[in-house]
Amino acid sequence: MKKILVMAILTVLFSCTAYASDWNFYGQARLSTFYERVDNNIFRGGGDTRDYAQNLNGNARIGARVKASDQVSGRFEYGAVDGDANLRLLYGEWDFGKGTLIIGQSYTPFLVVTSQAYNSGDLNLGDTNLAYYGTIYSGREPQIGLKIGGLYIAAVAPETDLDDGANSPTTETRLPEIHAKYTFPGPNWHVSILGGLGTF
Repeated sequence: MKKILVMAILTVLFSCTAYASDWNFYGQARLSTFYERVDNNIFRGGGDTRDYAQNLNGNARIGARVKASDQVSGRFEYGAVDGDANLRLLYGEWDFGKGTLIIGQSYTPFLVVTSQAYNSGDLNLGDTNLAYYGTIYSGREPQIGLKIGGLYIAAVAPETDLDDGANSPTTETRLPEIHAKYTFPGPNWHVSILGGLGTF
């Protein structure tokens, strides 16, 4: 009986919270259509390959921004990699006046916006372009982040999937990865300084 009563109280609390929040839903259906002509061997006179490609991009998405108060907000977002739903974002934010605390899965400080265009490697990853060719981007990772002015610092889930080419070594992680970025904004430009620390 106690369990039923507790569940009923929790349901009422969640329902009241949901009705008191502002939910702003959004979605983007991103589709790539390309006609490709690839020269298989430009040095030895090899024949061309011509193909038509059409795919749902992996960054097609649906989500919502939720505002519970002026201080507390959150966001969730799902994508569609290879047609399957995948979690992109799920986090909450607390604005405590001098800064903002972020807890959950979100973009880390290691994000530098670049051109997003055709990715010749894999159309299912469309609109990624420079993310696979040298840009600074560590993805959307579980983190505890803090934003104060232009400073963004986060304790990020450590990367432990290592391979030395022969085998996968045993690793021991005692600390999270630390990612940090400071951004100097301008009228139509910005400059960012980034740094990080990781141990294993």
